[in-house]
Amino acid sequence: MRITFLLILFQLFTQFSLGQNYHTRNISMNDGLPSNTIRDIYKDSRGYIWIGTEAGLVKFDGTEFKTYTTRDGLSGNRIWSITEDTLGNLWIANYGNGISMFDGKEFTNYSTKDGLVNDNVRIIKYSEKHKGLLIGTVSGFSFYKDSTFISFRDSAYLELLQVTSFIETDSIIYLLTFGATDKFIVFNPKTKSFNYLKKDHRYHKIHTRTTISYINQKKDTLIGCYTDGIKIYTSDSLIYNDKVGQIFDIVEDKYKNLWLASWTNYGSGIRNDKGGIYKLTNYKEEYYNEKLDIVSEQCW
Repeated sequence: MRITFLLILFQLFTQFSLGQNYHTRNISMNDGLPSNTIRDIYKDSRGYIWIGTEAGLVKFDGTEFKTYTTRDGLSGNRIWSITEDTLGNLWIANYGNGISMFDGKEFTNYSTKDGLVNDNVRIIKYSEKHKGLLIGTVSGFSFYKDSTFISFRDSAYLELLQVTSFIETDSIIYLLTFGATDKFIVFNPKTKSFNYLKKDHRYHKIHTRTTISYINQKKDTLIGCYTDGIKIYTSDSLIYNDKVGQIFDIVEDKYKNLWLASWTNYGSGIRNDKGGIYKLTNYKEEYYNEKLDIVSEQCW
């Protein structure tokens, strides 16, 4: 699959949005990227932009691109997710090769040999609430804290328990999945226990296969529903929008507009929605590819 890196929209939008005038720039291999397939974009505490590609990790200082690969110590070159801990260390999900920690000078790598549940890591996120790393893989979940992995996998779903996103509370973490379980998972970091969420829980309504979750400024909880759009849980209702394709990322600008990165599901045999960029205002979608001069319908 090919994902064209069109613009650093999802990390920089709030800084450059001026009314209804949008300036975009297409950045690709012609500008120094090692690949046009982009899985993640992350802005660290120092202001650097880190880009996860299928051919290495890229650092952008506003002027130049620097690429890190296995030659520099990374455990793998397929970078699917990036996060930062409170010490300023970067943590990188290397799909197929575990995770790497970068302290600015060198990489330290971790895999199933060190206790990671699976080396095919889809998402990694540092939890401020629980002071540890949340690691979602294609076959289970790991929580890394104090140099120890706490992991969950279900032998009944060895290849289908894909953990794609997290919703955190002060006491527990919901692990949202994309697979055959039809149930989300609840992790309690304090007791180190895991349980399946009850089937009648509100998060299971409409759809149980999930691609992404996000909590906006109004405290609504948004959950992407496989190829079937997005669910929005407000304080007193559930809003379902099935007109925005398969959502893989969400960000909010300073005007409280939500921006959705959608992957086309043409040919899925299920739906026929366009992929690309959607703007969601007051729960109403607007397709923005033309306004942003974006051609691709494969946005991740």
